[in-house]
Amino acid sequence: MVASAVPQVLVEAGSSCSYVANSSDSGLENNWITETFDSTAWYIGSYGIGYENDSGAENLLQTTVPVDTRSIYTRARGRPNGNHYENFHTPT
Repeated sequence: MVASAVPQVLVEAGSSCSYVANSSDSGLENNWITETFDSTAWYIGSYGIGYENDSGAENLLQTTVPVDTRSIYTRARGRPNGNHYENFHTPT
């Protein structure tokens, strides 16, 4: 018997985040995933981040970005169950 994985929510919808929406290559490479990266120049928003150019997901979005966005880099801080998490990349 295969044990089924129990989903673990690391970031709740509506949780605060900093983000940058990219319409082309951001040039950040992997620098943005380090704990010491300074994201203070990034926008502040809430998870539920993206854009809607058709109808359907608009009620899920709490932070909207331009429709020409190719990728969104987001950062959050926390310690769920004592484990550190930070830096999520959410491709659009």
